[in-house]
Parts: sequence; C-alpha cells; structure tokens
Amino acid sequence: MWNILQRDPRVFLWALLLHVGLAILLFSGIHWIPREQALGADEEQQSVEARLLLSSQQQDRVAELRDPEAFRAAQEAERQRQAAERRQMAEAARRAAAEAERQRQEALEAQRQRELQAKREAEEREVRRQAAAEAKRQAEQQARLEAERVARRQAERKAQQQAEREAQQQAEREAKERAQREREAEQQAQREAEERAQREAKAQAEREAEQQAQREAAAAAADAARVQRLASEWVPKIEHRVKQVWVRPQGLRVQVATLVSLKLNPGGEVVPGSVKVIESSGYPAFDTSVVRAIVDASPLPVPEGEDFELFREFNFRFRP
Repeated sequence: MWNILQRDPRVFLWALLLHVGLAILLFSGIHWIPREQALGADEEQQSVEARLLLSSQQQDRVAELRDPEAFRAAQEAERQRQAAERRQMAEAARRAAAEAERQRQEALEAQRQRELQAKREAEEREVRRQAAAEAKRQAEQQARLEAERVARRQAERKAQQQAEREAQQQAEREAKERAQREREAEQQAQREAEERAQREAKAQAEREAEQQAQREAAAAAADAARVQRLASEWVPKIEHRVKQVWVRPQGLRVQVATLVSLKLNPGGEVVPGSVKVIESSGYPAFDTSVVRAIVDASPLPVPEGEDFELFREFNFRFRP
C-alpha cells in the first residue's frame, strides 16, 4: 500500500475513495438506487480512468487486495506455466545439443574412415610397387645370369676351338719335319712308311671316331632313357600336386595347356620368382592361375641325389 502511495498518490487516492464509498454503502444499508444509477456512469468512467492510469504491477497489487487467494492462484499458475516453458526450452536445447554432438561424432567417424581407407589404399599401392620392383629386379638378374652363361659358353667353345687348331697345327708341323728327315735318309722307304702310317692313322682315327660315336650314342641313349624314366615317374606326381592346389578361373570352359619354366631347390622348394610362362595358353587368367598353383604347391615331389639335377631347372606343361 505504501509502495503504491509513493509511486502514484493519485491512484492511491482513487482506490481509497472507492473502498471508503463501498464501505459506507455496505454498512449504512441506505437504498440510493436513483443516486447510484445517476452516479453509475461517472463511477464507471472514473474506474476505467483509474485502471488506465495503473501500471501492470499496480493492477496486480489492486487485484491482490481485492481477492488475495485468486491472485495467488493466478500467480502460481503463471509460475508453473513459465517453469514448464523453461523446462521445455531446456529440453529442446538439450536435444539440439545432443543432435549436434551426434552429427559431430558421425562426421568425425566418417573422416576417420576416409583416412583409414586412404591409408589402406596407400599401403596397397606401396605393396604392389614393391612387388613390381622385386619382379623387375629378379627378371633383370635372371637375364644377366643367362647372358653371363651364354658368354661363358661361347668363350669356352672359342678356347676349345683355338686349342684344337693349335694342336692340329703343331701335329702338322711335327709330321712335316719328320717326313722331311725321313725323306732325306731314305726317300722311298719313307714314302712307303709314311703312306702306311697315314693309312693306319686314318684307320685308327676312324675306329676311334666310330667308338667315340658309339659311346656317345650309348651315353645319350642311356641319358634319354634315364630322363624318360625319371620324367614318367616324377612329372605325374608333380602334376598331381599342382592340381591339388590349382583353382580353375571363373568362366574357363575349354581344355587348354600352359608351358612354364621353373627352378627348384633340393627338396622340391620352388625358387621364388623362377616360375615363368614360356608358352601361353592364350588365356591370361589360366596362365596366372597355373603360376600361382605351382608356387602354392611348393615343395614339389622330386627325387633325391643325382636324379634331382634333372629337376633343378626344367619346363613343365600343365593341363587341367
């Protein structure tokens, strides 16, 4: 009340007059209907003017004075409505924050997956690059070794031919010198002896050549028989072992064959990088599957000892 008086004395005066008038009417019991009707319009106008002059806080105070319980109930309802709005706003803010955090985590996970994928792809590219470099190095090394073997064989053949020519020239010189000395001593006897010696030497050379040829033919036949025997015994075993691990390429329907060269260590271990296609089947996928099967089938079944030398480096034809 004193706050209202201090803020707006005019409003307080109007309110006080109104309450005093109402109290007089209630306690006096005087029936002034005509007067009330005459003054009704003025009082209503004054009440409207008073309400217009009151602020919202003042109106609340007037309402509190008129009906405290209703005013407190209205105030409590308003507080509950505002608290509910605040809870709804807090819940909406919490949900928005949770959704933003979920989206941020999803973005971080997607970025992590992209980085992992990029790392895996880079590692795969590096592995392929190293494999290609290793294959190239081995191919170059194989070509170099082969060139060295060819050059060594050529040098050996040239040295052997040179030695044979020199021996022949030396023998010819000695024969000429001996014939010259013998002709000086006894030309006729020397000629006969020389002819006889030449005939005998020729016959002997022919016999020796024939015997050498026979020995070489026998050795070649024996080697061929040995090779055939070993091949017929061990090649089917090798082929059976390769077929056990060979995987038919998808879509292959025809009967094909691929000829590959390979090298083995004692015990049948395939020398890494030694399997090469030297006669393709015409189907690259089939050729690749054969090379992979030979590598996966290592160690291959091979003989031991001297017989293994036949399989140290050999060609192998694979038919499924």
